Amino acid sequence: MRDLLGIIAWLVIPLVSVAIDILPARRAGSKRVCVITDQTPIIDDFEVLVPIYGDVKYLENLSYLADYGAKVMLCTTDQEDERFNHNLEMIAARYGLRIFKTKVIGRIVENGQRCVAAPIRDKVICDALAEVKATYVVCIDADTVTEQPLGVLVGALEVNHLDVASVRLLPSNRATLLARLQGHEYRMAMRMRRLYPWLVSGACHVARTAVHHKVMQRHSLFFQGNDAEFGLLADSMGFNVGHIPFDVPTTVPETFKPWWRQRFAWAGGEFRLYVVNIRFARKHPYFFFYGAVVVILGVPLRWMSVLSMSWMLLYVLGVYYLAFTVMNWTTRDRSILLLPFYSLLLTLVLVPLGLLSYLKMAWGHHNYGIIRPGPRLPTRRSTAGIQHEMIQSVRASGLTVADLQHDLTAVGQDPGPQDGVLGPKTQRAIIAWQQVLIQHGHDLGVLEADGVFGYRTAAASRLEAPWVAVQDDRLSTSEWIDTIERRLFEPRPKRSVGLPMVTADVSGNPGVPLRHDV
Repeated sequence: MRDLLGIIAWLVIPLVSVAIDILPARRAGSKRVCVITDQTPIIDDFEVLVPIYGDVKYLENLSYLADYGAKVMLCTTDQEDERFNHNLEMIAARYGLRIFKTKVIGRIVENGQRCVAAPIRDKVICDALAEVKATYVVCIDADTVTEQPLGVLVGALEVNHLDVASVRLLPSNRATLLARLQGHEYRMAMRMRRLYPWLVSGACHVARTAVHHKVMQRHSLFFQGNDAEFGLLADSMGFNVGHIPFDVPTTVPETFKPWWRQRFAWAGGEFRLYVVNIRFARKHPYFFFYGAVVVILGVPLRWMSVLSMSWMLLYVLGVYYLAFTVMNWTTRDRSILLLPFYSLLLTLVLVPLGLLSYLKMAWGHHNYGIIRPGPRLPTRRSTAGIQHEMIQSVRASGLTVADLQHDLTAVGQDPGPQDGVLGPKTQRAIIAWQQVLIQHGHDLGVLEADGVFGYRTAAASRLEAPWVAVQDDRLSTSEWIDTIERRLFEPRPKRSVGLPMVTADVSGNPGVPLRHDV
């Protein structure tokens, strides 16, 4: 009996180990996510941020970006050399793109040399967000293109009532065995985004501008794992984060040296996420259990199995091979035979080096990558519809949408035609007006400039509007206020039934009807 239990244990324990690795990906494959259909609207109210620094040769998607013209903002530092600046300006002029520059501490090191490992990317994106006027923003790498227009991605974000969304990366190059192995690896990883949509990619992701700006104010600017940190912050702060199966081709390393350099850096980012920020395990217990315990702490057990060369190792590899083949059946090729060994190499060699990689980055930039979400939203934004929330907030202020459009125009914003429809242009005008109110010292709450005309925005608007509104220069402010039908952002007064509304005349003459009563 004892021998039988021992045999069962030797058989079951490897199966449990494989199940921990495989079953979540299998479960993720059946999880429903946002979909893109022929009815998905194409929304044009977005801007594109592209980080670029060091050398313009890295800007490999120019023909793709040219289709978006002035929507594209090339984000760089003000510490690049003269040649780079000249070439970037020539490119921007030729393709109709915009340039944003900001100062990044640590970009210039000793002897005037430029550090490429500094947290440049996130700093330029964070600062550039303050210049974005569109309702939505897409962040995309300088070598990334998409198969569908970005307007479709933004439309999918809107109709699914999301604040932030990850996309699906697909390796486009398959010339070498290493590239094909990474293709299988990426497909497995993309399945996990169905379960953990906050695992956004720096290569491409989409968000509401106000939300992106708010989240980046809390970002540690630690480079490796920066994309996952952005998604985890957004989720922890209470925003709606989802996954949209919007295919984005990406190029993976085809030879060992660039692959090793990339994976060594990624290992440091994984150690930072799983171990340094282990406190997020309360919110995502399985994800952090798998990363911290199975992957990182399980390294000694894997080495013991390899060094002992027992039949159990062959048994586990066989089970892994069977599971990988089933899960990747539609995209199978001969390289899948080596996939278990490829995964074993990652966990035996690169995972232990994650600590060294992390310490090297943390010590070099005096930044330990600790994620601090800050205050959470009082309640998670309703998935029933952010658009509905916006309309209801306008009604609660006592205004109609047409009144709001009229008043936004009066204070110098452009909501488009005063048609009573709360569309993207009106939302953008609300955000721009909220930014003016914030600059003038008004507190609009946790979300600040989010495009929702809530009670804080309404109250601040009534105080600030008379001093910034476009008015007749021949009249004093008080005289000008007396000429308008109602004070800006104030609801229309209710009229008594059967009695015309009149204005009092200090001379004793009968009052005259207001203009809307004529």
